[in-house]
Amino acid sequence: MPLLHTWSLAVEEQFYFVFPFVAAWFARRNRGRFAMFLSLVAAVSFALSAWGAYAKPVITFYLLPTRAWEMLCGSLVAFLARSRRPGPVVSEALSIAGLSAILWPIFMYDETIPFPGATALPPCLGATALIWANSGHVSAVARLLALRPVVFIGLISYSLYLWHWPIFAFINTCLMEQATTTVRTLAALASVGLGWLSWRFVETPFRRPAPGHTPAQTVKWGLIASAVPLLLWLILVGTNGLEGRLDRNLREYLATSKMSARFRNVELDQVREGRIPATGPQGDPCFLLWGDSHGMQLGDVFDSLSQELQVPGQVLVHQGTAPLLGAARRSRFDDDRALNAAVVEYVAQQKIPHVILAARWSYYYSGGLDGNAEPLVFDDQGQSRDIAEARRAFERSVTRTVAALQEAGARVWVLKQAPEQEMNVAWTIARNRLLGASSPRGLPRQAYESRVQFCDECFQASGLPTEQYIQFDSDLVDARGDCRVMDDAGVFYFDDNHLSRHGVEQLLRPRLRSLLQEIGTACGAAARTPGNQ
Repeated sequence: MPLLHTWSLAVEEQFYFVFPFVAAWFARRNRGRFAMFLSLVAAVSFALSAWGAYAKPVITFYLLPTRAWEMLCGSLVAFLARSRRPGPVVSEALSIAGLSAILWPIFMYDETIPFPGATALPPCLGATALIWANSGHVSAVARLLALRPVVFIGLISYSLYLWHWPIFAFINTCLMEQATTTVRTLAALASVGLGWLSWRFVETPFRRPAPGHTPAQTVKWGLIASAVPLLLWLILVGTNGLEGRLDRNLREYLATSKMSARFRNVELDQVREGRIPATGPQGDPCFLLWGDSHGMQLGDVFDSLSQELQVPGQVLVHQGTAPLLGAARRSRFDDDRALNAAVVEYVAQQKIPHVILAARWSYYYSGGLDGNAEPLVFDDQGQSRDIAEARRAFERSVTRTVAALQEAGARVWVLKQAPEQEMNVAWTIARNRLLGASSPRGLPRQAYESRVQFCDECFQASGLPTEQYIQFDSDLVDARGDCRVMDDAGVFYFDDNHLSRHGVEQLLRPRLRSLLQEIGTACGAAARTPGNQ
């Protein structure tokens, strides 16, 4: 995403749109209370950020209300510098402490650390301390930061920031894993060069316009410049992303990457009211497919097989919610636990004889392949909120879920998750075709097995019979030992982890057919026993 970095510019501009009007209002009415007001707003913003880092991590990262306190630290230090300035000894100590606080997260934070919130305090307070420490005395740290190379980076930093991310994004697009350290170093140098050119010939003239240049002219040319990307956007929307750049055969081939779309999220009230989507013929359900979006991707094939084999069933899926009892993601802790408890209660009440669990299991105890830790699940027994505790919570919830479903009278089946790929498969196929590169290869089997090994061990430890843990390994792996991502007829993946309808049909349908046959036979035999006549 070459323009992802503009989120921070948006937050800054929103802050600058609001702050001057608030400052002007206080200047006219009660200037003395301005600092108190800013302190209150910063405290509320920080509290929202600390809560949202766990409850709503995405919007907390990207939106102004949860990031405003970081900029308000800079506003408040201006008041502090006016009323009180540190002496030389305090200045030196604070400067060292401030710089250390800025650098510390670089070495100590990893992908499991929620951010912003409390974890944003060290760099923010470090910067605040460094600024205030040098408001009355120039420390050794300040003299270090005043060296010409450092000042040069500071001068072009805004333009450098604008250029660096698109360059690296396009390198990742074109080269991906082939982008060597040398290539990335050259990209960094190119970012500095383009940043200087942009600072020298765009930013500086704009900030210091030539004599005779009026504000009205600035607004006029600014609006014209803004219209250019708007026009480009309209062209992209109108041409469906310039799809004509891909030949017709490739477009038809990529169209096979669509995912099953019939079954959607089932909410708590639907479960409590028994309004669960059905598959196959009418009648009491012989099975319940319960899962997250990895269960959702199987909806079409289960519906088709239910009709073919005349085995009535139901599909209960909810995106991003692991079918686990007592454990859930931090952002949806109470809601997901209530939903899953209601599902187990529904199975018991309806006496559903077979429950099939399908999920992106490793996602909930290891996080995303990109390092995103938000999907990790936890329960009430854990004290910490890290990957180690997520694994323990996952193991406990697996045992708890299998036991609860068996106690409810259901035979439990678990589908081993499909391999996650380190790429968006359809997108990578299109990119490679455009660049004349070879077709992408899937994740090596060894890496796949390593990723899901803990899940295998958890279900084995739960007492689930081996034959009820359905594995697709032999169907998913090609002769080279790589997980299959495509064939001559189409693409097996919708993105980097969900199988497309074509992928489910080609890779999983035979095993799922055998599973439903067994369930249908068992269900029919139970219906024919004397006690059920």
